[in-house]
Amino acid sequence: MLNYKKLFRQLLLISLIVIGTTFSSCTTKESRSESVKKQSVEEVEIFVATPTSVINEIYTTGTILADEQVDIKAPISGRIMSINFKEGQSVSKGQLLLKIDDRDWKAQLSALEVKLTKAQKDLERKKELYKINGASMQEVEDLQSTIAELQSQIEQMNVNVDYANITAPFSGKIGLRNLSTGAYVSAGQYITTLVKTNPIKIDFQVPATYIGQIKEGQVVQAISKSTNDTIYAKIYAFDPGISTSSRNMNARAIADNSHNKFVPGDFLEVRVILGRIDNAIMVPSESVIPDLDKQIVFLYRNGKVDVATIETGLRTDSTIYIIKGIKEGDSIITSGILQIRPGMNVKVRNIL
Repeated sequence: MLNYKKLFRQLLLISLIVIGTTFSSCTTKESRSESVKKQSVEEVEIFVATPTSVINEIYTTGTILADEQVDIKAPISGRIMSINFKEGQSVSKGQLLLKIDDRDWKAQLSALEVKLTKAQKDLERKKELYKINGASMQEVEDLQSTIAELQSQIEQMNVNVDYANITAPFSGKIGLRNLSTGAYVSAGQYITTLVKTNPIKIDFQVPATYIGQIKEGQVVQAISKSTNDTIYAKIYAFDPGISTSSRNMNARAIADNSHNKFVPGDFLEVRVILGRIDNAIMVPSESVIPDLDKQIVFLYRNGKVDVATIETGLRTDSTIYIIKGIKEGDSIITSGILQIRPGMNVKVRNIL
């Protein structure tokens, strides 16, 4: 009987130990679970939406063009008698630049003028003789034809003499030359270049999306990539169509270059202001998330993650304009985007 009591006591003791161990284990697991839950709350940074004014602008590239530019070429063949300009100097409209030997044409011109004078006198005599039947109508007509041909030859000689004197078609700066006095030039041979650099023209392209927001007379800012100098130009013309390859439209502006700081052919960065947006909500670019066919942002609301579908507009280097979906005072989550989900508990670490 004693053995049974002893055995019962041992079994009871073992049962109490097992129950205690199980209870302790459960308590430990629950404690750990609570600890994990506490540790899993993500810390995030938020940006509070605040209305601001922003300049709606685009940047594009442009090229400086001369107001006028022409290659000076020899209109006729001949030997150069004189060069009347210095390379790189400014010249005036009508100024003699180069003279080609015209002595032969002038000699021919003098001879033709003598022949013309004689033919005109002969024609007068023939007309008088014709009146008294002393000459035929055929003789009169032959002399008239001769006079017409001589006049045509004289006109051509005058053109050649005029071509021999090459003048500046407009005022500007003359370029370099690779010819010397005494050299023979052929008709059409390049001599130098004449450029008018004040004012200057600026060519640039505008994406078709913004065409309706840019008008003739609008002022653009341009910065030289070579010198970092800034110039302001006024748009005065557009190409009539949009390029099918780039979907851009060519625009042209004109600017004062009286100080000759800007050189044709230089590369520019062109800033085009499209307008000003007041009460704009601008959010950090990293907070905007592409989601299939829409864009979303995560919001912080009462310690949890919420989501909002948005419509975006213009972009700057670091921010995006929110057209719809965000209102003033909303808290946009900007960090931990990949780790959070809607409905998750989060804690604010920093307000930007």
